[in-house]
Amino acid sequence: MAFHLHEQEDGVLAEINMTPLVDVLLVLLIIFMVAMPLMARQIEVDLPVAASATKQNEATQLSVVIGRDGIVRVNEQTMKVTAVKAHFSALRQGDHNLSITLAADQQVPYGKVMQVMDAARMAGVSKLNFVTQGKGND
Repeated sequence: MAFHLHEQEDGVLAEINMTPLVDVLLVLLIIFMVAMPLMARQIEVDLPVAASATKQNEATQLSVVIGRDGIVRVNEQTMKVTAVKAHFSALRQGDHNLSITLAADQQVPYGKVMQVMDAARMAGVSKLNFVTQGKGND
């Protein structure tokens, strides 16, 4: 059994033209491809320099970044310093070998860094690493 499109009386075929739809979808795809890197902007941090800087395995660590403006991000999730301890405690219950990598801008007050370090210690995290720049990375 075959299906045939029958011409209407005025000679026009009854079918949908998909070309404009495909054109619009391609334009939207390009717009989203260009816009996504702009939306995923990271905090720029001016790291201090240390002669003994080494690379760490980031796959097994929790990344904490304190930006110049004092905003704390835990694995790209912005949170207040008061909520950091609860977050660390919840993560540590699932992984007792939890390791935190802390990167703080040079301009961040020492007290803010100490609050995050204190929250980690109170949550029971014993492995706390600091991110610095090597001397050759200026």
